[in-house]
Amino acid sequence: MNILTSETVGGVLKITLNRPKAFNSFNTQLAKQLQNELDKAQNDNTIRAVLLTGSGKAFSTGQDIKELLDPDGPEFSSILSDNYNPIVKKIRDLNKPIVASVNGVAGTYMLPRLIGWQKASAIMMLGEPILANEAERLGMIYKVLKDEDFDSQAMKMATKLSNMPTVALANIKSALNKSFTNNFEQQLLVEEKLQIEAAKTNDFKEGIAAFVEKRKAKFEGK
Repeated sequence: MNILTSETVGGVLKITLNRPKAFNSFNTQLAKQLQNELDKAQNDNTIRAVLLTGSGKAFSTGQDIKELLDPDGPEFSSILSDNYNPIVKKIRDLNKPIVASVNGVAGTYMLPRLIGWQKASAIMMLGEPILANEAERLGMIYKVLKDEDFDSQAMKMATKLSNMPTVALANIKSALNKSFTNNFEQQLLVEEKLQIEAAKTNDFKEGIAAFVEKRKAKFEGK
């Protein structure tokens, strides 16, 4: 059985973590395969959005404990430096939007910035489970979906993003990333630079033309 599957649906690359019996926990093989798929998304101009999900009852429970305890397995430090950190960086740096279709147990990233220091500290230290509706209320996730609508609505969202101006979305993501470390004046300069870049794209011209002609824009991601 493939421990990771991928398929391209229109402009969406759907990546599925596929170790359901292990609750999609990560071993080195899965981590490397996910890195390869993220590289594929970065370098393939026909891919304009990514949908990341997991098979079975969990999105992912994190590190595979069996690999961690294996005396012949990788060192814990290399698991972090070679497996996890590159994945996080590739996700943050990817010049296309990613929809995380979280269908069960999962970890999170940059939690204090999402929900505040006090709440994040309590959640991490006490280890209390957070249900989906509470996660949405706290701002940890964008939206809760019903089980019966989960797959279709997640793909619908990814497809919508894939039909939008890809360069503009990449610029938004880049600006958001930089906003964590920039001061106000620096961020204004980032916005200025990115808006100038966006104005040179074919999609910008198409958006203007569609507005003038009162029709729906057909963006190509260029």
